[in-house]
Amino acid sequence: MGANYSTTLPEAHNMPTAPQFKKSQVIAFHSSTKWKLHFDSLKDTNKLVVIDFTATWCGPCKYMEPVLTDFAAKYTDVEFVKIDVDELDDVAQEYGVQSMPTFVLMRKGKVVDKIVGADKDGLKMKIEKHKAIKMGGYYYPTWPEFNKKPITPQIKGSQVIAFHSSTKWKLHFDSLKDANKLVVIDFTATWCGPCKNMDPIINDFASKYTDVEFVKIDVDELVDVALEYEVQAMPTFALMKRGKVVDKIVGADKDGLKMKIEKHKASLY
Repeated sequence: MGANYSTTLPEAHNMPTAPQFKKSQVIAFHSSTKWKLHFDSLKDTNKLVVIDFTATWCGPCKYMEPVLTDFAAKYTDVEFVKIDVDELDDVAQEYGVQSMPTFVLMRKGKVVDKIVGADKDGLKMKIEKHKAIKMGGYYYPTWPEFNKKPITPQIKGSQVIAFHSSTKWKLHFDSLKDANKLVVIDFTATWCGPCKNMDPIINDFASKYTDVEFVKIDVDELVDVALEYEVQAMPTFALMKRGKVVDKIVGADKDGLKMKIEKHKASLY
């Protein structure tokens, strides 16, 4: 079957073949049935899966083996799978694999991205883009620049209204439907580092923009409200007027949020 495929980056054939590291965390499948059973088990999870379509005769594939093993050791929240195109021809055809190596990135049983060729940096960028951390029942992107920052304590005397009851929030929400006042909802979580970094910023905004109402909702306390607003990452800031979402900011984007507030606070809806 090897004749039906081509390898990318021919120069990699001239590179010395690096042996695969011991204790590899890459799962190799040699049976289509076992792979399909495993694949079915992943459909209900949000875990990122990277499938390495490879071949024993492919030089660039051998070059990428230690790279993939390094990634598997580094990105422990990502699952790495190795499939030999000559062993599992049907699986390779299902994913339209024509060149090796091909790296298919999947989540919830669907392909979210693909890399063709021995592109170490490109694969790393795709993994960083799509991987997520699961905490408290939610998934949020990993932002290394925030993880390195010390967690800033929330400023005392906050003018931000925190709701701990879905019923109370809905009653308050109903009272805002006839008002043109801008409401900024901060969907947050106690375990979210970027959220904690934004706490004092939101308090500053609440002190500055006295004609804007700032609300804080913990996604683990009010799961139903978070689902209603389709919150998938924290922090998420939903801007509302007259009971309708007029804008949204996902992530700890201080300047972006400020621009959105300035844009909508005086607008009529």
